[in-house]
Amino acid sequence: MDNSTFSHSSSVQPAGSSEQAPSGASGTHWPAVDSARASLGRARSAAHEAVDRLASGASGWVDRIDDKTQGLNLSPQRAWTYTRSAVVDHPVPTVLVSILAGYAIARLIAMRNWH
Repeated sequence: MDNSTFSHSSSVQPAGSSEQAPSGASGTHWPAVDSARASLGRARSAAHEAVDRLASGASGWVDRIDDKTQGLNLSPQRAWTYTRSAVVDHPVPTVLVSILAGYAIARLIAMRNWH
């Protein structure tokens, strides 16, 4: 038996295709393969663009949240500064308001415990 009776192809042709299969390493591609590669390239580009848009949007949100957090971190400091300046600028009214607030809180607690 000699090998010339058997033909051997190194690549497989798709079923129902009448096109020539690629021959050797430097063969031509099938149009379906080229089309699939182009479609995959477009899908890859679209996916990268979507990820870039999401990343830039998320970055904007992170910046806004960071700004708000910085403001909240400074709130106790601002409240302390405002209170201190109010006490220094108006000591008598501040003491009177504090006494009245303490008396009102004591009365509310006493009424709650009484019932």
